[in-house]
Amino acid sequence: MKRFSFLYNRYIIVGGVFLIWMLFFDQSNVLNQVEQYQELKKAEANIVFLKQEIKRLEADYQTILNDPKLLEKIAREKYKMKYDDEDVYIIK
Repeated sequence: MKRFSFLYNRYIIVGGVFLIWMLFFDQSNVLNQVEQYQELKKAEANIVFLKQEIKRLEADYQTILNDPKLLEKIAREKYKMKYDDEDVYIIK
């Protein structure tokens, strides 16, 4: 019994209760911290992906602006644009 006599110290008891309260019952407990950390990592990964996507789209934009034939191709295929003397038939 003498080996565990330190457990009867009121400071140890209060500290233990405080620790348990902070780990499990507090608003920012361990589970919430883990969830927030995982959300942070997902958001950081999403930021990296979106930055890469922006670079890719900017490169595509510059390619389209510098190539008039590609610009015309995209305008005709995607936006159904035509010359005044043309007829366009869309088959679904």
